Amino acid sequence: MATVTSSGTQELLNLLVTEVRDIRLSRYAAFVCATIVIYDYLICVEQEVDLVWRKQWSIIKVVFLWHRYLGLFAVIFQVAVLTLSDVSDSFCGFWFRWETWGYSLLIFTSEMVLLLWIYVVFNKNRYLLVALSLLFLAEVAAVIAILAKSFINFHAQAHLIPGIPFCLATHEPTTFKLLWVPILGYDSILLVLFLYKGIESHIITYHNRLAPTTLLDMIYKHSLTNFLAIFASYLACAAIWLVPNSGLDEIPVPFALSLSLTNCTRLLLNIRQAYYNGTDGVVRLNGGDPQQTQASTLHSNLHVLEDDDDEASSPTDYSPPSIYAAETDRHVWQYELREMRAEPPIVVGVAM
Repeated sequence: MATVTSSGTQELLNLLVTEVRDIRLSRYAAFVCATIVIYDYLICVEQEVDLVWRKQWSIIKVVFLWHRYLGLFAVIFQVAVLTLSDVSDSFCGFWFRWETWGYSLLIFTSEMVLLLWIYVVFNKNRYLLVALSLLFLAEVAAVIAILAKSFINFHAQAHLIPGIPFCLATHEPTTFKLLWVPILGYDSILLVLFLYKGIESHIITYHNRLAPTTLLDMIYKHSLTNFLAIFASYLACAAIWLVPNSGLDEIPVPFALSLSLTNCTRLLLNIRQAYYNGTDGVVRLNGGDPQQTQASTLHSNLHVLEDDDDEASSPTDYSPPSIYAAETDRHVWQYELREMRAEPPIVVGVAM
C-alpha cells in the first residue's frame, strides 16, 4: 500500500514539474515574440511615419494601423496576462476567448492582405481570386464553427498549481484542438502559390541576366523566410494542439501571431515605399524588354502621380513620386498593389 502511495505521489510531483516547466516556456515564448514585434516597430517607426501617418487615409492605411497597433497591444497584453501574479478563473475564461477569437481575426486580416497580393502578382487572375476567396471563406467558417462549439463547455482555472497563478484549460472539447488545422491548410495554399511565382520569376531572371532586378524579385527574396517561418509556426500550432495533454499549447501561438503581424506590416510598408518614395536605386517593376521599358518610361504622355497629401511641404522639400502611370485611380486598394504585378503596364519603380 505504501508503495502504491509513493508511486502516486511521485507521478504527481513529475506532473507538477512538467507543468511548471511548460508555464515557464510559455512565458519565455510570449516575451520573445513581444520583443520581435516591438523591435520591428522601433526599426520601422520612421518609415511608418513617412509612408503611413503623413499620407491620406486609404484602405491600406487602415489595414496597416489595424495590424500594427492592435498587434502591439495583443502581444504586450499576452505577456502581461502570462506573468500576472493574481488572476481569477473568470478572467482566464475571458483570456482564452480573447486569445482564440482575437488572434484568429488578426490572422484572417493578414491572410486577406496576402490573398490580394497574390491576386495582383498573378496578373489579376479572377479565377484565382474567386478560388482563393472561397477557400478563405471556408477557412473562416471552419474556425468560427470550431470556436463557437468549443466554448459551449469550455472551462479554465487559474490556481491549479499551488503558488503559480496561470490560466489552464480544465475542460476543452475535442473540436478545440482542431483550431489551427483550417488555418494551416489555407496558409499552405498561399505558400505554394508564393513559391510557384517566386520560382517562375527566378527562372526568368536567370535566363535574362541583362534584365535589372525587379521589385517582385526583391519581395520574393526578402519574404521567403517570413513565409516559411509563418508556415512553420502554423504547423507547430496544429501539431502541438493535436497532441493530447502536451502542455505546450501556449508556446507556438505567440510566434504564429508575431510572424503574421510583422510579415503583413513589412509587405504593406514595402508597397508604400515603392509607391511613394523609394530609396536610392531605380529599377523596373516588370520583366519586359529593357529597351521597350525605357522607351515607355520616357514617353511624354505618361502622367506623373502627385502626392496630394494634406500636409504642407516647401518646394525645397518636394520629392517626386516614384511611380509613373497612365491612370490616377490610386485611392483604391488595387492601385497601390497593382504596381507589383508580374507584367504591369507601369514600368518604372524604385528599389527598396
